[in-house]
Amino acid sequence: MGPMFRYERPQKGRYRQFHQAGVEILGYPEGQADFELISMICSIINALNIKNAKLKINHLGDKDSKKEFSKALVKYLIPYKDKMDEKDLERLGKNPLRILDTKDLGMQEILKDAPSLNNFISDSANLLLSSIQKTFSDLCIIEIDNTLVRGLDYYTGLVFEASSSDLGAQDAFIGGGRYDNLANTLGGKDMPAIGLAIGLERLISISSVSKLDEKKVVFISSTSNIAPLAFKIANQLRNTNSKISLDMDLTDSSIKAKLRRANKTDASHAFIFGDEEMSNKRVIVKSLRDDDEQVSMSIEECIAFYKKI
Repeated sequence: MGPMFRYERPQKGRYRQFHQAGVEILGYPEGQADFELISMICSIINALNIKNAKLKINHLGDKDSKKEFSKALVKYLIPYKDKMDEKDLERLGKNPLRILDTKDLGMQEILKDAPSLNNFISDSANLLLSSIQKTFSDLCIIEIDNTLVRGLDYYTGLVFEASSSDLGAQDAFIGGGRYDNLANTLGGKDMPAIGLAIGLERLISISSVSKLDEKKVVFISSTSNIAPLAFKIANQLRNTNSKISLDMDLTDSSIKAKLRRANKTDASHAFIFGDEEMSNKRVIVKSLRDDDEQVSMSIEECIAFYKKI
């Protein structure tokens, strides 16, 4: 978290100096980390009781799909060049995808019949979007928006933006996405990454924050598949008792290794969701204190237990 400064002209909701809190998950390819960040956003919206909130998601595809979509978009827009403002004309030549982020109402109307990005990305990318929406739609309003491109050009894969109409025209308070190629572009090694930034001034203006107690638990899931249900359960637990800090282990190590790490923390319990638990829709709750007891619970029993920790 730290202060930042804008180059462009300040306006309501866009101060010259502002503060951001960031969350970055480095080294994990598309999959588990994406679900974890979406789960975190839903938790923020619910824990801070943010009204009129909406989470928009999109997938920008890989380098080749973005290139093919850009070609199709340019071909569609060329006949409308005389109706574009100076900024969108510049985008047409340098980065056509940025036109999808236009604020010009006339251009927005033209774009209604433009090619759609979801027709150019892979089936797995579309499946990721629908899976995220299906998994978390009962926790917060999630909309798949194929025009969402975010402002920075280094984004690849999943992008997202949380907004609230209570903020007015500048309504986004969380934004981010996946940037798998950034480290390599800057001269480093290939390293997948995903992150988000929270606009603190905007968040504070639409929420009230309560201090959390020091209680802590660890949620451990198997790595044989993404298991979206695991992230939904973790989200439900977080929303059930805001006085507990729930950490989710996203490493690709075994459950046994994850338990060893959990035992070295100050967590009181580990919630284990492996392949067998996923099949039976149950969770193993293991005490990390003196008794070392563990019990298999239904999801409902697990939530009831979490309330009383």
